[in-house]
Amino acid sequence: MTQSTTTSQTELINTEVIDKLIIGYPSDDDTVCGYFRTRSLIGLATKVASFPRWVKDAHEDLSTEATDMTATELETTEVQVTAARIGLARNPTETLFDDSVLGRNGLLAAIAMDTTILFNMAQCEDGAALFASATGSVSDTGQAIEIADLVAGMGSQRRQKVRGPQVIHLHDYQLQQLQAAQAAATATPWATFYTPNADSTAFGGYFMGAPIWSSSLNPTANASADRVGCIWTQGQAPGAELFCAFGYVLARNPQTKSQDVILSDSTMIATTKRYGVGVIAANYATALTFRNS
Repeated sequence: MTQSTTTSQTELINTEVIDKLIIGYPSDDDTVCGYFRTRSLIGLATKVASFPRWVKDAHEDLSTEATDMTATELETTEVQVTAARIGLARNPTETLFDDSVLGRNGLLAAIAMDTTILFNMAQCEDGAALFASATGSVSDTGQAIEIADLVAGMGSQRRQKVRGPQVIHLHDYQLQQLQAAQAAATATPWATFYTPNADSTAFGGYFMGAPIWSSSLNPTANASADRVGCIWTQGQAPGAELFCAFGYVLARNPQTKSQDVILSDSTMIATTKRYGVGVIAANYATALTFRNS
């Protein structure tokens, strides 16, 4: 008996079905700049924001009853943060729009999502690059971070007279080290200060009320033997922004423009954004430098 099989009708058999749900690549959200002191420059016709601060006089030099007072100058200084443009362009052809399983709208949405991811990663890396500029420092090169190191970091912040809620940002390796330390130290009284998050997201829980975040984009130190994390005052907390170590300026929200390219039968899609980050009060942050593995 002659049978009809898949080999006799290969032309009618789908060789594959492409799933429209596309697996993403490893990426980081911006878990840094949202905690910076923010200044919008949109519509202000400038790319530079100035963050002024008072210059401290010596309280030991105040006059006494037996000494005439002498007028002293009340001084200020400033730190400037400048916005710069970043951009990304894609150039899909009309043939790709026709043949893609995503269709035109689906492919445009995928391009927009990919651009957002890359912009967030760039911003996160730029913000984390400032951590090494912190005045305070807790470090042990080549060694894992422990809960006691976070205690020391909070003590550093206290000595620098910061005010307001703190935030802790670590490299992914450091967060892993911290969670390992917590697992091994549950019998110690101060281990209860750290409340870990069991999810595998970038949010690592709380330490003494401070949220802990992590990313893979924290800078290296000591010939790449270590990564640099940081503790600083949350710049968006009401009343605490004056004690935030880092500034973020936004001069343009993400802006997308598109143009048909007739000769290549394609569409040029370009997205830009203008922002900047900078250290505005290094004495209000503490760097955490520990093993890069």
